[in-house]
Amino acid sequence: YIQDTGTLTLTNVTIKNCTASSSGGAVYSKSTGTVTMTDCIITGNESQVGSGGGIYVDGGSITINGGRISNNKATSTNSKGGGIYFKGTGTLKLTDVTVSGCSAHDAGGGVYSADAVTMMNCTITGNECTKEGGGIYVGGTATMTSGSIRHNTVTGAFGGGICARGSLTLTDVIISNNTGDSLGGGICVYRNANVTMNG
Repeated sequence: YIQDTGTLTLTNVTIKNCTASSSGGAVYSKSTGTVTMTDCIITGNESQVGSGGGIYVDGGSITINGGRISNNKATSTNSKGGGIYFKGTGTLKLTDVTVSGCSAHDAGGGVYSADAVTMMNCTITGNECTKEGGGIYVGGTATMTSGSIRHNTVTGAFGGGICARGSLTLTDVIISNNTGDSLGGGICVYRNANVTMNG
C-alpha cells in the first residue's frame, strides 16, 4: 500500500495468491505515489469489492518493465481492471509486459486505463470482462507500439480486444482472435473516441 508521495520499487519479485477485500489484490497506490516494477510476476491475486485485481493505481504513476501480470481478477459488480486499474494525473508505462488470463466483472479485463498510458512491445492475451474491453479499456490517451492483443473476450457487450472511449494510437500492433458479444470483436470505438492505426 503506497500513499501520498510514497515510492515502491520492485525487481524480480513475485506477488501471488493475495486478496484485498477492497481494491488492489497485490499492489495499491494512491495520490502521487510512484511504483516501479522490473521483471516481476503478479499472479493469482484478487480484489473482492473494488477494482484492480492485480494492481490498483489512483493518482500516481506506475512504470512496469518486463515480467507478467497473469490470472488476477476483480470480482465484484462494476469492478474494473482485472490485471491493472489506472486513473489519475500520473502515467502508466508498460514495456515488454505480458498481461494474460485476467478478468474483471465490468470493464478492462486485462488493463483499465482512465488516463494516460503508454505500452511498448506488450502482449495482452486471454483476458475477459462482461462489458467493455476484454483486453484493454482506454478512457484517456493511450499509445501502443508493437506487441499484440489476442484471444480476449467480452461476454456481455463490446470491444473484445479493445474498447476505446478516449484517444488511442496503435502502431505495428497485431489484433487477432478477440471476441465481442455484440459489437467490435477486435476494437470498439465508442461515441466520440479517436483511434489511429499505423503499420
